[in-house]
Amino acid sequence: MNRTFGTPDWRGGARRRLLVLLLPMLVVAPASAHIALPEQLISRFTAMQGDPRLAAIGSRVFGVWLGAEGPDRTSLGYGYSLDGGASWVNEIGIPEVSPPLDRVVPPGNVSWSGPNSVHIMTDFQTLQHFTGTLGPVVVWSGATEVFSGIVPNLQGFDVTAIAADASAHAVYAIATEGLQPPSPPILYRVLFRRSLDDGVSWQPAIQLSSTESNGGSIVVGPGGIIHVSWVDYALGQVLLRSSTDHGASFGPPVVVSTILDNLAATTIGWRESFINGRRSYPYYNYPSEFTPNFPALAIDNGPGPNRGALYLTWAENAPGLVGPASTFVDDRSGNDAFATAQPVTIDCDINGFTPTLEFGNFDIDNYRFDAVAGQSIWISGSATASGRSDGGTSWRLYQTLPGGQPQEIYSNAIFDPAASPAIWNPKPAIITLPNTGRYYIQLYSNLRNVSYRVNLRSYTPTPGAVARDMRDIVLVRSSDGGRTWSPKVRVNHDAAGWDQAMPNVAVDGLGRVYVAWYDRRGFATGDSVHAYAAVSTDAGQSFGQDLRLSAVPSGWVGTGGLDFPGDRPGGMVGDRIGIAAGDNYGIVAWTDMREWPVDSDVLAARIVDVPTATEAVSEFSAEPSARGVRLSWLVNDARRVSGLLAYRSEQGGAELALGAGLPTPSDGRTEYVDDTAEPGHTYEYRLRVTTSSGLRWLGPVTVTAPARITALAWRTAWPNPFARRTSVRLAVPRTAVGAVRVYDVQGKQVATLAEGVFEPGERTLEWDGRDGSGGQAAPGIYFLTARVGNEHAQMRVARVE
Repeated sequence: MNRTFGTPDWRGGARRRLLVLLLPMLVVAPASAHIALPEQLISRFTAMQGDPRLAAIGSRVFGVWLGAEGPDRTSLGYGYSLDGGASWVNEIGIPEVSPPLDRVVPPGNVSWSGPNSVHIMTDFQTLQHFTGTLGPVVVWSGATEVFSGIVPNLQGFDVTAIAADASAHAVYAIATEGLQPPSPPILYRVLFRRSLDDGVSWQPAIQLSSTESNGGSIVVGPGGIIHVSWVDYALGQVLLRSSTDHGASFGPPVVVSTILDNLAATTIGWRESFINGRRSYPYYNYPSEFTPNFPALAIDNGPGPNRGALYLTWAENAPGLVGPASTFVDDRSGNDAFATAQPVTIDCDINGFTPTLEFGNFDIDNYRFDAVAGQSIWISGSATASGRSDGGTSWRLYQTLPGGQPQEIYSNAIFDPAASPAIWNPKPAIITLPNTGRYYIQLYSNLRNVSYRVNLRSYTPTPGAVARDMRDIVLVRSSDGGRTWSPKVRVNHDAAGWDQAMPNVAVDGLGRVYVAWYDRRGFATGDSVHAYAAVSTDAGQSFGQDLRLSAVPSGWVGTGGLDFPGDRPGGMVGDRIGIAAGDNYGIVAWTDMREWPVDSDVLAARIVDVPTATEAVSEFSAEPSARGVRLSWLVNDARRVSGLLAYRSEQGGAELALGAGLPTPSDGRTEYVDDTAEPGHTYEYRLRVTTSSGLRWLGPVTVTAPARITALAWRTAWPNPFARRTSVRLAVPRTAVGAVRVYDVQGKQVATLAEGVFEPGERTLEWDGRDGSGGQAAPGIYFLTARVGNEHAQMRVARVE
């Protein structure tokens, strides 16, 4: 099944012009800027796509991702581009191979070994390798087994990677093996295997790391030198080993850097998992999914002066000082609900006791405090129980949404010296708060007679630290084959207080370094992210402006698997964002959830170098939006723009200037919404650009304004019936005060989902099946009732076991 998306990019990549002056001789290159071309949908088949991986060679790009074909909704999706990602041919599944790829996804990685040969490795209990040959269609070889259950207590494999060396007919693979000894903790070690016949057969595995490691990354450099990196949890370091004999042996580990990973604090919106397949990395919490922080490695294989240079990137929290305890608080009765939460202040120790199980399997205590956006806090704790059974004590952090509705943003276990260290022995969490307002800490336990202490402290980042809050993107580089490494450089340039995660890195043929990541900036409620990237033209010593790649934010809230069709698959985002670089461009792919639950997709954006002397403003577009018509353009050099004015006309009519509220020109992508466009009318838009060289017109672009929302209405509830949570969409016609509440069949109020001022447009709400006190509502029929202004809308949902 073939589908082609996108059109060739007329720029043809980066074009540089040299001006030669002969008296005296001087070579001058025009100023240039890296820009992100508009995103492309590169995979869209059925309801679930995700976890993309990319590889590029010259102008060829190959991508693999988790597909959703067939009754079990697990297969391999892949696509390729022959023009640097400007257009894509997309397929799903590999029918030529035997056995089929069902149940052995997502892909471990992808690598080229020549202009027409690509290698992939699938990622599950058994890891398999396939070779694809590009022709009129992709022809795949049969599967060869790379890693399998070689020990009795195999837990499975994680964070796999593959690399190829065409000159040696070699394919190299790494994977983290999880081992379950007779008693916890689970052990993790990075293994390496090689094939010297293009993947037909594989030599025995070599263990590269200790048994407390994960997150391997592999590259092949000039001369066939292999480099493998990973993170050692026990040491808190990034390590690297290299081989100069095609993987027959490896040198001793080299310490790249210390790593401040803060994995005990999940990225805001990365929710607790209720399914099997949870990860339990050493020294980190078991009950909750957390944001992976696996260092990504890249090498410069180009002909330039930095040939052979290595680059490593990861997400790092700021070092800092933990505030002392200034107050001590004892748990009091009656704090079982948010409304009766016990007030506390930051820099306090909370002492509590849970003698009984008040809410089914849990006892819940609530504490509230006030804080400001951008403030960092440090949370840790300990708990002991008399008469232990399976279970433990944990905390959740909630923020207050507009209208007063609490929203869970973090959860973590509490240290229990009597429990398994792999499960209830987490690190403290460093959290940069996204909003100014009220927060709640909720303590819950499924054990009787538990004594606990929670430490809520201020956290002051060290002045001048590379990272400035709970998580920034950092990079280090080596110019001597990995023997020595530079200090950390921060890649992202946003203000402190926002969360970045899951970075990846690539180097193009000109030696430019591309780093991409998921970014929460601008989303104080924490449930959405954009894909971002930045480019270095000086071998990773500094990075240019942050480039927003995604046009629409995407939520990654959800569990990490496919066991329940109703779950929003946050785990499909992957351990790293997808990235590759060709001869003179970079390309980034990410999991997109904007249309969930109807679809989740893989999108990609190209990053190219554009001489700003050619165009001050480019890429003018217009598209329908909930408020009218959204205009967009790219300012490449604001210094040369003295004025911008947008014009609108209907067929045969006069042009109308849309000058009021048009943004002041500044470098980067700019948007303006024409909210005066009449629904159903078709318009032509043009953009007038005034520069020092005169007037220039962009457009026209034709677009039809969408129909307006005329009445309050529910659009959908999915899944329905539901077991864990359901997502609902509400269409609001105008700004008004209102509320969305849940009622049972007797008319009793069960929960409040939103309350306050509602803006026009469609918004998504979620109900996790809990009542106002935090307990699980009983299975049955419920009514979602929206009252906004003078309007009323109701929808029925069913909760099942």
